[in-house]
Amino acid sequence: MSQSIFVGTALYTACRHQKIKIDKTKLLNALGAKRSTFDSLHKKMEKIIPSLESVEHNKKTSKRGHSLLDKVNEIVEDQAYSLKQQKTAEDDSSTEDIDYEKWKQRIIESATKALSAEMTSKETTNS
Repeated sequence: MSQSIFVGTALYTACRHQKIKIDKTKLLNALGAKRSTFDSLHKKMEKIIPSLESVEHNKKTSKRGHSLLDKVNEIVEDQAYSLKQQKTAEDDSSTEDIDYEKWKQRIIESATKALSAEMTSKETTNS
């Protein structure tokens, strides 16, 4: 999924929460998203609103109050960051696999050389 569906759904959810009317079909056409995907994401975002409001009320002491849309964008960015970290971890594990394969190949080669040297020395002593 593209990030635009998250931003669009966050906008729609924030507008609905603020009781601002917004045309859902026009938004869906602009996003190019499926209605079912949009609706499921909207339901999830609606569940987040109470927790965001409690955090927002706790931060009234700051000069700039954060709106619901700011909080949703922050959550989306955090999710994107965690996905990047997961991909980096997967890349690291594939590098470890390559290192293991190199190590394994070296061990096999040295064992093969040792065996062939031993076989050669046995042949020379038998002769």
